[in-house]
Amino acid sequence: MNESNLVLHGLGQMSLSVDRNCLILEMRKINEQVRVIPLAKILCIEVSEPKDDHRGYIYFRTPDANKTIKPSVTGRDVNADDDMVFFDGDDNYQVALKIQDCLMDFYETR
Repeated sequence: MNESNLVLHGLGQMSLSVDRNCLILEMRKINEQVRVIPLAKILCIEVSEPKDDHRGYIYFRTPDANKTIKPSVTGRDVNADDDMVFFDGDDNYQVALKIQDCLMDFYETR
C-alpha cells in the first residue's frame, strides 16, 4: 500500500511507514489490517533501541488508542498493542529514529 522509502519492518508481520502526513501501520499476522494515522493525531512517540536482552520498539500514542500503561515491553505478544511495533536490528532502529524525526519535523513546521 505504501510507497515510502521509510519502512520499519516489525516483528509479528507488522510494518510502520510514513506517507505524506500520515503513519501507515500494516498488521498482517492475524488478518490484513491497515491503520492510517494522521501525524496531527499523534500525541507522543518513543523509540527504544534493541539490545542483547530485549527487542526494540516504537510506541506512539493517539487520542483514540487504549490509554492503559503498556506492559508490552515486559513480554506481551507483539500484536497485543496496536500503537507499538517491536523490531530487531540496527537498520530498523535507524528507520524508527527517522520516523520519530519526521513527526518532530511535522510539529516544528506547524
